[in-house]
Amino acid sequence: MQSQGQSKGLSQTDSLVLGFFVFKTWFQGVRIVWLYHATFMLNSICHIWGHQAWNTGDLSKNNWWVALLVFGEGWHNNHHAFEYSARHGLEWWQIDITWYVIWFLEAIGIATNVKVPTDVQKQKKSNSINTQMIDKFFPK
Repeated sequence: MQSQGQSKGLSQTDSLVLGFFVFKTWFQGVRIVWLYHATFMLNSICHIWGHQAWNTGDLSKNNWWVALLVFGEGWHNNHHAFEYSARHGLEWWQIDITWYVIWFLEAIGIATNVKVPTDVQKQKKSNSINTQMIDKFFPK
């Protein structure tokens, strides 16, 4: 028989040790695995599927569902066209959570010298029909 002072479950120390390992596994391990998968997904999917809005001379594409998963980095063709830009979602409908954070930090004075492309820079790279890619794969 058990005395009244003994419990049937884990001791307090055992619970703390178990909680520590659960924390280490789920809140640190899983986030790192997600980061690696998101990075690899971004660099593979956004060079295969999506829309190419800018003349960049490469196969980078904007992919909306990747952009949602990786906080705006899925606007990959925008990134290749204007690599200096803090904003990858260049259109009002292109959700870019990273840009919203940078914009807020600039608004409160923490971030400075934040660069985004001007309308003139965008017009120079605009791509109604990507003639540079057509010429690359189908030379005259």
